Amino acid sequence: MNKRITLMVGLIFLLSLLSVLFVSCTNQSKQPTSLLLFNQRTEESSEIYSMYPDGSHITQITELPAYSPYWLSPDGTKLAYLTGKKLAIIDTLTGKAVAEIEDVGSTVSEHFVDGVAWSPEGDKLVFVSDSAGKQGTDIWLYDLSTGLRSPLTDDEAIDLEPAWSSDTQNIAFVTHKACDGSVWNCPPEQEYWDIAKVNLATSTRQTITDFRSSGLLPSGNRWYALLCNLSWSSDDKYISFENACSQPDLQWWKQVFVAPTDGSNLFQLTHFSEYDPAATQFPISIFLYSTQWVPPGNTLLISYTEAELTENGKRTDGFFLVSENEFPIPGIQSELNILGSTTEWSPNGEYVIGNTTSVLGFPLERPFIGQLNNNKVTLLSPPQSLPYGSCRDNTTYWSPDSQYVAYAANKQGNICTHAPLEDQNIAVIAVSDTDVIGNVITLGGDNRPIGWLTSP
Repeated sequence: MNKRITLMVGLIFLLSLLSVLFVSCTNQSKQPTSLLLFNQRTEESSEIYSMYPDGSHITQITELPAYSPYWLSPDGTKLAYLTGKKLAIIDTLTGKAVAEIEDVGSTVSEHFVDGVAWSPEGDKLVFVSDSAGKQGTDIWLYDLSTGLRSPLTDDEAIDLEPAWSSDTQNIAFVTHKACDGSVWNCPPEQEYWDIAKVNLATSTRQTITDFRSSGLLPSGNRWYALLCNLSWSSDDKYISFENACSQPDLQWWKQVFVAPTDGSNLFQLTHFSEYDPAATQFPISIFLYSTQWVPPGNTLLISYTEAELTENGKRTDGFFLVSENEFPIPGIQSELNILGSTTEWSPNGEYVIGNTTSVLGFPLERPFIGQLNNNKVTLLSPPQSLPYGSCRDNTTYWSPDSQYVAYAANKQGNICTHAPLEDQNIAVIAVSDTDVIGNVITLGGDNRPIGWLTSP
């Protein structure tokens, strides 16, 4: 009898142990491969958190000074943020400080907000800093493994908007050459910006555009000619970019360009409006773009918002795909009017989220998910099925495995509010070929996603 009781107790214990191990393994198998990072803002601080895509396991990583610009590495494991003239870098897995870089930022240019770019591997970054003579800006490289910083440019030109090539060998940037020691001494006929690149191995610098001789942009307005949103093609043969990147009253004449990185040509891909410095009314114009190279070939997606404010705020959203053999063809028209001006492709290039933006206070339309097949986009979800996006933050973030996409969600429905801070939740959309499931994670306060962290 005692042996039988002992055997039964042992069996019960073994079953209990197996049950615990089964639950533990099941829980581990449910752990996502990517964690969503988000920012919760107040008037005093900017707190960075991580969470599972379903909104569980919310963990605070760090607290930044209020309204500090920040840049997340591609894998999400490091976060750089600006505080004063210092760039601080932290490890998002531990929240611990990694490095600090002094004398970062520019007193010459107001465009430093786009002055930091991580390498694709996240082991290096480039940043903008005042030139030695304080008349321009230079691009600097910082290596996290060695702690060394080195200048990539060194003159009185203004160099901005650095962008890494996919092979990590080159940095492209926007540059305005100095005249008599300063860009502010340039005559109207030299008020041009160009795209240049520098090779990290050889320190060789090459200017790959020549807008002055191209005749594509009129002279005499440096801010209309300012370039931004540089993006390399997947094989690094082309760079796409836009002009009119400075002042809101110039956005009505914005265009999209592509330049081969060997400097052999310059293509203007959009021709929706012509710049008129004497205009007293806004033209019927494309004024918001979103561009993205579609992997794996040299095909560029251009999505846009068109607004005619003189007739009841009429708006048209659309997109077109342009392959490299079509770059010389002007005036390519939209093939399918379903996408808005803020679109983001999934990392695998199969899905795209379109999230139309507000047009000077007009109601915001809901986002939707599309799938690319044979250069055509078909809807996987109607706009009514997904949560409203936010008028204040239209940036969306795909998880590295292309299973989720996150964006800031506005609780107010389709009515846009523009208070300094507002209640914003986060929408996380699960995407597959057969289903699209939207979920709003209610957090309280002003929240917005900033990227994904690859789970260790």
